[in-house]
Amino acid sequence: MIGINKDSQKTKMILTKFYSHIENFLSIHDGNQNPKNDNDRSKPQKLARKNKGTLYGDMFNYFQNHLKEIITAAPLDLKSKQENMLTAVGYNNHDDNHKVQFRRFKTTMTNYYSSFFQEKIIENGSHISIGRWLSSSLGLSVCPFCNHNYTITINDYKGGIKAKPDFDHFFPKSEYPLVALSFYNLIPICNTCNKLKGNKEISHNPYDDSHPRPTFRLYGKNDKMELQLLGLGDNYNDIEISPESEYTKANLESCNITKLGLKQIYNHQKDYVQELMDKAQQYNKSSYEGLVNSFNGLGKTEAEIDRIIWSAYLDDHSKRPLSKLTHDLLIQLGIKNG
Repeated sequence: MIGINKDSQKTKMILTKFYSHIENFLSIHDGNQNPKNDNDRSKPQKLARKNKGTLYGDMFNYFQNHLKEIITAAPLDLKSKQENMLTAVGYNNHDDNHKVQFRRFKTTMTNYYSSFFQEKIIENGSHISIGRWLSSSLGLSVCPFCNHNYTITINDYKGGIKAKPDFDHFFPKSEYPLVALSFYNLIPICNTCNKLKGNKEISHNPYDDSHPRPTFRLYGKNDKMELQLLGLGDNYNDIEISPESEYTKANLESCNITKLGLKQIYNHQKDYVQELMDKAQQYNKSSYEGLVNSFNGLGKTEAEIDRIIWSAYLDDHSKRPLSKLTHDLLIQLGIKNG
């Protein structure tokens, strides 16, 4: 429902550091180019050498030789990376031995992921796992899939208080093990979305900005119990909250909204939406603009004023739950400009 800006300087710096941690974890160094003994070989090279002549060994040779392009693959390229590997190593989906070799590869890559995220590094003078470092560095306060739940990271080791979001593999590692460690395949999300998604494939990666994000629409039921879009001051018997986009309308069974149950989740927020509508009625557009002007005299920016009035970050939906819902409905009700 909300995006993570993959082109920001911050994200690029995190990706660079993430790849460096991957290299350290896999023992990737210049000596790997012409290894003279086992100490000069990386973890993938050791597996490939031990399993020379097998599909399993060929897969790890491929992983080593294409490491950077796999780890840093763009969101839209993730799926093709595994397809390219399977083609390159001559994988035959009808060969039972090949299936066994692929399952071995999947198990090892899954173990790599688990071990890597638990690997301890020193950050700001403290030992911290790479998983916690990544979630802290990204700094997302809200789940990008639902914008409904917090995903804060707490690293209070002295107080014994720790918390972090779950990391979802956008393309499940059970089906796409080659990209189990790929940066843009690892999405920090809330526990609810993680359970709902499981191993399903969904349509929108938060790092992918090639599709417009769904917009929340507010409907009311008239006397005939028919749904109609609501405007400020409209009469209605009940309300319905619906996240929508042209893509979701055409792909109802496969989109994030359906597979993550977002419509059902958000229709538990009718009390919040009712309060929002009451405020919008009180602060009609002219009253709202007058209030903005009065706050301006106190040195407040428009974004700060919006947070005071609506209790939401209308300019950055990643900082507080329900911010995108609030933003979209205020536009629909004519309080904010689109």
